[in-house]
Amino acid sequence: MKVIVVGAGLAGTVAAARAHGLGAQVVVVADRPGATALHGGGWAIGPAALVAQGLLPQRLDEALGFVRAGLPALALTRGPFALYDTDGVRRAVDMAPASHAAARKRRGRWLVADLAPLGHPFAEMLGAVGAPVAVDWPRWPGAFGRSFAAAAARFDGVGEADALLAALAAGLAPHGELEGVLLPPVLGLDQPEVHRAVFEEALGIRVAEALGTTPGTPGLRLHRALEAWLARLEIPVRRGRVTALHAEACQVEIEGRLEGADAVVLAVGGRLSGGLDGSEVTPLCLPVRPRPPLDKVAAVRSRGPYWGRLFEGGLRVDDRMRVLGLDGGVIDPHVLAAGDVLAGPDPVATRCASGKAVLSGYLAGENAAKGGPR
Repeated sequence: MKVIVVGAGLAGTVAAARAHGLGAQVVVVADRPGATALHGGGWAIGPAALVAQGLLPQRLDEALGFVRAGLPALALTRGPFALYDTDGVRRAVDMAPASHAAARKRRGRWLVADLAPLGHPFAEMLGAVGAPVAVDWPRWPGAFGRSFAAAAARFDGVGEADALLAALAAGLAPHGELEGVLLPPVLGLDQPEVHRAVFEEALGIRVAEALGTTPGTPGLRLHRALEAWLARLEIPVRRGRVTALHAEACQVEIEGRLEGADAVVLAVGGRLSGGLDGSEVTPLCLPVRPRPPLDKVAAVRSRGPYWGRLFEGGLRVDDRMRVLGLDGGVIDPHVLAAGDVLAGPDPVATRCASGKAVLSGYLAGENAAKGGPR
């Protein structure tokens, strides 16, 4: 049983891992990270909203457990809770990596790390959490690339963790008894929770990171964690753009080369990643319903994010995640879809984007593997 998964974002990786776990031979085809790098670290699951998406949440806990086990570097923690992002905005989230979730309960006195060399007014914007404390890190020559994501990438270099820890200890020492310190998301890209635990032990207080804004460190961490999951399962990832889908033969065309399978899962993403382009069909010539609003200026005005319409268009599927045509019938029982490419209420407005990706990917991978050979 061979399954091709088109797309290596959250939904595509979950679908590939689930199909692999059920014994299928899986190949992932992807040409770029897509919208994964835009993830801010806060996971909006929205169990109630998933019903409106046509995804019955009875198996949501099972799917989330599967994902938490598959992404151990993130140490995902269930909420709900409210966390601040690097712009000082308080956001309600249903799940988050432990390095962010550590800030969810604050009873004593906290300080906010002011990494002045980065040139971002992070500490000033997080005044609701605590007073700023000057931290002399990073010490970089020049000004190019000074961002939280760049700092996180640099953090994984030799000696940088020790340099930040020493700078934190020196900055915090004059402030007496503290419960914790809030950092921007700079504790590396691969093992932030490991570094956070080391810092807590060394400083003797709680250490946490704010959520990121997009694009930023949390999205890069998620992308790397997804790649690591596929690598552990030894699922091959073929780099290339799928330019055509031949549903009747269950074949995809990868830049002119045909590859067949027993099932295809389309996890190509939505409008942000190029899986949808605003027309009545996807780039793979499948019908998009409802058509996205033509007046994008009107769509981004008040009454909630995008009027709840900008991201509602996509592919319609049945309860087995099989793609439906304009007549409401299944295009082919072995062609499935998952993630942002699915039609339904705008997942940003209904706060279920991560839940939609996880649950639809889990079900699509399962049904692809259980569908049997063509």
